[in-house]
Amino acid sequence: MRILARGTGALAAAAAAAILLTGCQFFPSPYPPPCPAIAAAPFVSIEISPELAATIATLHGRGCQAGSCHEADLELLSLPGTPGRTAQLDMVVLTEDPIELTLTATGPGPGPTGRVTQTTAQLTFTPIAEYPFGQHCGKFVRAVVEWDAQGLRPKP
Repeated sequence: MRILARGTGALAAAAAAAILLTGCQFFPSPYPPPCPAIAAAPFVSIEISPELAATIATLHGRGCQAGSCHEADLELLSLPGTPGRTAQLDMVVLTEDPIELTLTATGPGPGPTGRVTQTTAQLTFTPIAEYPFGQHCGKFVRAVVEWDAQGLRPKP
């Protein structure tokens, strides 16, 4: 308690030294915080309900945006914490322009008619721009859709 014995000047000096040593600031910096060195992947994410996922053996996707189309056979992955599935279509470049998405799924085996069942769903939707690290860090474009028995729709 020697600092208290010397008076408030010594206490103020000790507090100032603590602030300088810990990097704390009483006043906001005139500079924005640094941006993380990460980027959003240019994918359309497709979240498939458990009921629909159970009827899908293979999935093919085609996405067109601003005159550029990309298509691929999509891998069905498990959604963490849920019995549903997810798939991702690589758009190479993802912008805020509308996307025309077509998904074609085939069933795991012959249907009642003895043929392999096939389901097609189409949707035109607009990806969403977000700024999770602030406007100064640039935008992340998010394109996520949900697919269930009611159809294909953009995820809010």
